[in-house]
Formats: sequence, structure tokens, C-alpha cells
Amino acid sequence: MGCLGSGLINSAVLGLTPIYGTRLGLPVGFIVWLLTAIQLGSFVCQWPLGRLSDRIDRRLVIAGCAMSVAVLSPLIATAGAERPWLLPLFFLLGGSMLTFYAVAVAHAGDFAEPDQMVGVSSGLLLAWAAGAAVGPSVAAPFIDVLGPRGLFLYTFLVATTLAAFVVWRMTRRAPVPAAERDSFVNLPATSPGLADIDPRVPERPAI
Repeated sequence: MGCLGSGLINSAVLGLTPIYGTRLGLPVGFIVWLLTAIQLGSFVCQWPLGRLSDRIDRRLVIAGCAMSVAVLSPLIATAGAERPWLLPLFFLLGGSMLTFYAVAVAHAGDFAEPDQMVGVSSGLLLAWAAGAAVGPSVAAPFIDVLGPRGLFLYTFLVATTLAAFVVWRMTRRAPVPAAERDSFVNLPATSPGLADIDPRVPERPAI
């Protein structure tokens, strides 16, 4: 569910932010800076949040990121074309929405044996891809009906649903003890070589 939610949110925001900015009347150069702010937020926050997830229940980090997206979404929606506010808000949005995919993979990896990681990673990537394929198509009507702010009503709804699901799951399953967890690995959702770069996957014998 974390990987699916990541695909639903990330693909919609990254794909439709240019339309969002155009509808607000923002110049092209500033729209590019919004996309840059998202990536910078991810760059700054990925490793600290990943390391935090090594020390506490990873689901708390996933839920926290989703809740952060849910809080930032109405703030961005109400900011309108106020440029001084948009850049830091998009920076924080990137730090929240682009970071929890790898934490979700790490959480799944805590329950998998090393020889299962290729299949687990492939399944999680498929879940992310399904969300990424559907997200923009579902979010676009929100913009058509509600205007630019509709994009962030969509992210608010998805993020709130994900956070509620994760919190519910925490009441149904105990976390893996910190001593038994593998260290966080920053895995990109779009890499075709996950099995080669994930150290949790056993090395394949030489041919």
C-alpha cells in the first residue's frame, strides 16, 4: 500500500505540476523551480528519514510522510500564486512524498528472506507502477473541475487514506525489532536494476 500510494501521489504531482503552474499563470521558469524544489526536498530528506526508520517502526515514518503530504496539500492549494510560499512548500512536499517508497521497500524487506527479495522488490515495483499509471488520469479531472487547487485535493485524499491505513495496520501487526532489521537502502522506484543494487539480494553465481 505504501508503494501504491507513492505511485499515485508522485506521478500526479510530477506530471501535473506544469499544468498546475500554467493554470495559476506562473512563468515557465518558476514552474521549473517548483519541480527542482521537489527533487531537492527528496535529496535532503531521503537519508535522514531512512536512518530514522532503522531506529523506529518504519510504518511510523511512512505514516508521518503521508500525514505531511496531507498537511502540505491544503497549504499549497490556498497559497495560490504566492511565489515566496510555493518554493518552500514544494521543497517540503518533495521531502515527504518522494521518500517513503524506499522506506516501504525496507519495511517489506524486514519480513522477507534474502532469496525472496527479488520477487518482493518486483512486486513492490509493480504496485508503484500501477499507481504511477493511474495517478495522473485520476488527478486530472480534479484540476478540470476545481482548477489548479484540485491537484492538491487529490493528494490530500490519497495521503490521508494511506496514513489511516498504515496507522490501522500498526494496530494489527507488531513491528520487527530494531536489532533484526536490515539497514535502510535508498532504492529508486524506476530503476530496472533493483536486484543488482539492493545489497539484501544474494549475489548471483558467476556464469
